[in-house]
Amino acid sequence: MLSGIALANGVVYFGSDDKNVYALDAATGAKKWSYATGGAVESGVSVSGKTLFAGSNDGHVYALQV
Repeated sequence: MLSGIALANGVVYFGSDDKNVYALDAATGAKKWSYATGGAVESGVSVSGKTLFAGSNDGHVYALQV
C-alpha cells in the first residue's frame, strides 16, 4: 500500500508499507532515492520548502532534506 503522494520540483514523494519513503523523477519514473523508517509509512507526505515530512507507524515524524 502507498501513502498519499506529494509532487515538488519535478519529484514525486510517497511512503509505503515496506517502511520506506521514496522519491521518483516525475518525468521518467526513475527512482532518485529511498529512506528506511522503522515502520510503515501509511499517512500522506508533505513538502515544505526543501523539507519532506513523513509520519511513520514507528511513532516518529521524519523531516528529510530534499
